[in-house]
Amino acid sequence: YLRSISNVTAEEFLGSLIGQCYQTSMDNCSSFGTVEGIGNLGGLAGLIFDSEVNNCFSYANVDAFMSAGGFAGVIMNGAVIDKCYSIGSVVNGVADIGGLIGMNINANTYNSFWDTDTSGLIQSDGGVGQTTAQMQETNTYTDVSTIGLDEAWDFVGNPFDDVGDEDHWNIFDQYPLLTPINNVSSFDEDISDLNEHVLLRNYPNPFNPSTTISFNISGEDAKDLKILIYNTKGQKV
Repeated sequence: YLRSISNVTAEEFLGSLIGQCYQTSMDNCSSFGTVEGIGNLGGLAGLIFDSEVNNCFSYANVDAFMSAGGFAGVIMNGAVIDKCYSIGSVVNGVADIGGLIGMNINANTYNSFWDTDTSGLIQSDGGVGQTTAQMQETNTYTDVSTIGLDEAWDFVGNPFDDVGDEDHWNIFDQYPLLTPINNVSSFDEDISDLNEHVLLRNYPNPFNPSTTISFNISGEDAKDLKILIYNTKGQKV
């Protein structure tokens, strides 16, 4: 389970999570942020070569000249993309630009989607475009009558035609999120200066069904302390 939140800039072969994925496999990965460059850029990966990518998603926005996609810039030589999606915008491209995949050379995309509203694109060299409303409905990913869906994604609770038992995905009235690995970490930090801005982390994140951030406050200035919580899009909640 790999997760990236990054803003990256380079000329080519760039993704928010990985630049080039070569003869390997990636499962249960996600990316957020921005990717900016010239070509072979993707929200998750710039180039996926002879590799398998399963149960992954990207929220990253892509700004590129050519060969760019909301999920991957280029997939080639037997690469397989299965049960993946992207919702990031893809802008400023003039050639081989796609909502999910920019360029597909002898590769395959199965059971995968991109958001036509948020990406600003209705074309892709792989996957099926869906509106935001459709992307936020569980049956889009589990009811095999959905165009482009041959096998249901494995959600918690086995909705519709989902018969899997590994529970890779969950949905909370928005887009699907990966079910967190059962792992808990704690972070202890002694803050002596209450004028200081400190970022506190939690894990798992995203979480299901709850998460906890614990803290103790002491001192005369504690009444002026502000605690702010942000979601994965950087929005204050």
